Amino acid sequence: MSKPKVIVAMDLTDKPTYSKKKKENENIVGGKPKASTFYFFRFATIQIADKKNPITLYAMHCNKETSNEQIVEKLVLQARKLVRIKCLLIDRGFYDTKVFNKLEQLGVKYLMPCRSDERTNKMFDEHLKSDYEVEPYFCSNVKKEYADFNLIMIRLEDGKEIGYVTNMHFIKLHRAKYYIELYKRRWNIETGYRLQNMFLAKTCSIHPSVRLFYFCYAVALHNLWVMIKSKIQSNIFNVPVFMFVFVLLITVIAEFLDMGLLTGIT
Repeated sequence: MSKPKVIVAMDLTDKPTYSKKKKENENIVGGKPKASTFYFFRFATIQIADKKNPITLYAMHCNKETSNEQIVEKLVLQARKLVRIKCLLIDRGFYDTKVFNKLEQLGVKYLMPCRSDERTNKMFDEHLKSDYEVEPYFCSNVKKEYADFNLIMIRLEDGKEIGYVTNMHFIKLHRAKYYIELYKRRWNIETGYRLQNMFLAKTCSIHPSVRLFYFCYAVALHNLWVMIKSKIQSNIFNVPVFMFVFVLLITVIAEFLDMGLLTGIT
């Protein structure tokens, strides 16, 4: 109970690779074209969904065989070593019966955008009589496995309709705006990926351990930067900022060069 209770976000990020062995390597996945390639090293992270302190709690490498269910279970279990999860904000890319059932099994409350398909659209047509409605809903897969949850249907002032799926209880105790603003907090993880790229070292290695180390190193430096910035803004940080940043950069460069000399990685 001493662990902080927080809202967390989960997502995937792809780092391009141009290796000649990219097609047959089981640790490299395919995806939408980015940076002139279709092949990537994929990482999953779980982060505190807080604009001021978006600390990444855990990161993992995902290969061709890694399922969304495995990603969700691993990230949640690792995050729980540090925090209590109030709610998980998750992208619709994880919309899957096995994922929903796994989160239910783990006792995690989640919020995810609903799918835009014929069945969901029919629910909006039949039940969205006002600007905000909640109805029981479910999904199934080809194995006839089912997952139950609630469908939140919202009509915005401009007439646009949006929806979320969730296993939260007493949903109507909050207004529609609460869920819209709550899910917006997930975008902090996207910002975090862009900032982490500033710390990410370059390598041609296709060894998954090397790639994961480089990614986790960038995540750790980003976490450190977030904590330093938080202390500075709270006016309880006494070390001169420029001096600290200079020492930090020198340390990072020295460790990186030393690592490269020892391992022969360039």
